[in-house]
Amino acid sequence: MGCQAERQHLIQLAERWRSQGKGAISIIEGEAGIGKSQLLANFLEWGEHQNFPFVIGAGDAIEKFTPYFAWRPIFTQLLKLDHCPDDQTRRQQLIDHLGNQADLAPLLNIVLGLEFPETELTQQIQGQVRADNTRNLLLHLLRAHQPAKATPPIIVLEDAHWLDSGSWSLLLALSQKSSGLLCIIATRPLPEPWPLDFIQTLEAETTHHLPLTGLSRPETQAFISRQLAVTTLPTAVVDFVYHKAEGHPLFSEELAYSLRDTGLIEITGQTCQIATDNLPFEALDLPNTLQGLITSRIDRLLPTQQLILKVASVIGRNFRVNLLEDIYPLEADKAQISDLLVALDHLDLLTLEIPEGNLGYMFRHIMTQEVAYQLLVYSQRRELHQAISQWYEQTYADELRPYYGLLAYHWEQAEQVDPAFHYLKKAGEQALLEGTYQEATAFFEQAVTLSTATLSLSRLERGILHRHLGEAYFGCGKLPESQEQLQKAIGILQAPIPEAHFWLGFKLVGQGLRQFWHQVWPQRPSLASRVQAIRLELTRSHLALGEVCYYTGAKNLGTYATIAGLNLAETVPPSPELARIYANMCYATGVYQLHFLARRYGQLAERTLEAIPRSLASIGWICMVTGVYKSGLGDWQDARQTLEASIAACRQRQDQHLLAQGIAGIALVEHCQGRFLEAITLWQETQALGEEYTDLQAQAWGLIGQGEALVCLGHWTELEPLVGAAQTLLEGQLGLVSDQIRLAGIASQYYLHQGQFALAQQAVAAALTQVTGSQPIALCAYEGYASLLKACLDLWRIRESLAPSSKHHRQSSREYQAVRRAFTALEQFAKSFPIARPRLLCGQGVWAWQQGRLTQANQLWQQGHKLAKSLAMPYDKP
Repeated sequence: MGCQAERQHLIQLAERWRSQGKGAISIIEGEAGIGKSQLLANFLEWGEHQNFPFVIGAGDAIEKFTPYFAWRPIFTQLLKLDHCPDDQTRRQQLIDHLGNQADLAPLLNIVLGLEFPETELTQQIQGQVRADNTRNLLLHLLRAHQPAKATPPIIVLEDAHWLDSGSWSLLLALSQKSSGLLCIIATRPLPEPWPLDFIQTLEAETTHHLPLTGLSRPETQAFISRQLAVTTLPTAVVDFVYHKAEGHPLFSEELAYSLRDTGLIEITGQTCQIATDNLPFEALDLPNTLQGLITSRIDRLLPTQQLILKVASVIGRNFRVNLLEDIYPLEADKAQISDLLVALDHLDLLTLEIPEGNLGYMFRHIMTQEVAYQLLVYSQRRELHQAISQWYEQTYADELRPYYGLLAYHWEQAEQVDPAFHYLKKAGEQALLEGTYQEATAFFEQAVTLSTATLSLSRLERGILHRHLGEAYFGCGKLPESQEQLQKAIGILQAPIPEAHFWLGFKLVGQGLRQFWHQVWPQRPSLASRVQAIRLELTRSHLALGEVCYYTGAKNLGTYATIAGLNLAETVPPSPELARIYANMCYATGVYQLHFLARRYGQLAERTLEAIPRSLASIGWICMVTGVYKSGLGDWQDARQTLEASIAACRQRQDQHLLAQGIAGIALVEHCQGRFLEAITLWQETQALGEEYTDLQAQAWGLIGQGEALVCLGHWTELEPLVGAAQTLLEGQLGLVSDQIRLAGIASQYYLHQGQFALAQQAVAAALTQVTGSQPIALCAYEGYASLLKACLDLWRIRESLAPSSKHHRQSSREYQAVRRAFTALEQFAKSFPIARPRLLCGQGVWAWQQGRLTQANQLWQQGHKLAKSLAMPYDKP
């Protein structure tokens, strides 16, 4: 019946999974109607006979922006929540399943709709941190509920082309971890650009890709026979269907049903016959497209059957009977609805999905729902969409949050701008809170379009809208778009930021003078609440813009945004934004070598933290930034205490990425003080966190940090696998500049030790390209810059020992020029981070010695030794 090879592949995958217990993902991909659902149905039928349990979910066109929509029925079935009599019992059952993670239960409201009240902890978990923790909780539930001895259920996801970003993220995590689960996914080809999580899932070792093609003629015959429940088919019928449908399963099925429903073929028992002798099939007036064929089939239904099919199509592929009854426009026909649905089920247009309680049906194929919807005139669609919106508002008046996206869709289709905008904004804000940035982007883009075209909003409302869109873009990694929206938000609320370099510089000087005055004469004017609200909103936009510019490399714009935001924040009551921006200024002024200002801003950040309500997010970030700055100065004890405060806040908030940064920060403190074994333990913990939570950057930090410590210890044998693993991890990750510099540093040292001079030169060249094209802003790159200089000096020494040259030729050589560039890079780094000074002096001494300036070399080494001793950096003593 078609797809036999693919069906056999799924069977073998399931049998191997049962015997070996290794998880896998199989992605079935094909155009609409090509046979994905039929293949799944056949596989599930086989699985039932083999006692394989299944849990099934599906994406939905209307719910494509609803987080984890396709996973809702899966977790409901896995956790047996559908067996509970009421919500209170369901909540208690989930708490029992979560065990020691029960305090995070409110994070699952968005998945299971159980309305747990937010706790003090979960209120502080927002954005990407919330998204990560929600995904990790779901993974925990999937792992925890695999039966000890019995076979765990196979997870089946249909219509995956409508999955939200959170669902793809969960699938990616399953593909990357030894989950022990088998997932079967059916999807149409996804539109480009593909979601990154889908690409990575597709490329995972545990993923199997099954693209589907059409049926052969024998497969078409077997398939039609099955659908018509007959054992024999006339050859002319098979030839007609095969040539017209060209092997397309759904088209073949609809052609067969059309021949049956129009009386052109007759079915008696299990025998099919042509109703009229010498019937000229080639002359039959049947549509040439699948959509046309489905349309003609619907047109042959009774008027009441047609109407109920069309009304149901507005709700979606899956629909509840009670909702259908409430919005059905003809009161006189409502008594027939149950019978009409049963008749449509018998005609293979619908199928009963929920047979008991709150009855639910689904369209047998999504294309039937799509065609039925298109047959409605616009005025009917609008009325029905409005009726559905009102039904949800009335039915779930006490808790509408799970339905914001759905309500936005239906009100927009009803062409009711005000409620559509209201729910788009609500849905976008909820998506930002949950860290589902792709969905937040879609909601806010629609809201901006609606508000620009038809709505009259206040300046503050428009500014907030564009800031939210900018934050959503930033979360998606769309930095230029984020920068544009944040600048729009500032322009709406204040005045546009000048684009010309001269005027931006002029404005920057003005903001700098204003900040100087604030520091000399700190006071907060008495402002009206509306003015305070606008200034606080401007602060948020400037703060976000400054952080975006840090990544886009717009140095002047970012500096302006940071200082302007600070000047605004200092005119309103102390806020988390003010504390955060003080911390950013601490680090930024340190990078610019203004260390007296950096210390001042670090103190102000810590004082502001004490003046505002306790915020774990603020504590984690501010202590991280100021702790790293203190490390750069060599204030080891203070740096350690500050970083430990950040780690404690991150552990409590479950912010795993910032936690990894904090542990890496303390690892760097241990490394710089020569405690390499202790540092390796902390780097291993950083790597483990990255692996557990699929954080590529944390994994890179851990691997490279271990490598740097092993270089210092001279443990070259242990270094080789770490270098290889880090290179694989960072391949193509061009944005991680500091990590690339660090990796090139240890790689060059390793290749030199192995005598692989050509590879060492390649690593040095790559690192020089990176340090020349970037500012030294990351303290963690310390060993990278220092190792680069050492490698350049070693390559120079090796060259001169093999082929001594004249002074002129010496200075024009590639190795000589590399040494000069490496010195320049480390000198710049040492200006921002004084702990690099001993290593710089040591390198300068080596260079002077190689040039024959022995007295100067000794002087430089003595200076380096003295400085390293004062900084408690024993390894850096020449």
